[in-house]
Amino acid sequence: MHQSIVGYNETLQQGLDQAITNLEQGKAAFESTGIPETINKVSELLNQITQLTP
Repeated sequence: MHQSIVGYNETLQQGLDQAITNLEQGKAAFESTGIPETINKVSELLNQITQLTP
């Protein structure tokens, strides 16, 4: 799980960096950054974690 979270964090950081670049270039901020998909994966992982607790 830790490795998954680290991977998602790296993906989000790359997406945020791309969003900043897009803003600086006048493009849509989240277009093709992968941020929404990664947030969905993190949410799914959180759901799996909460199901593990009694």
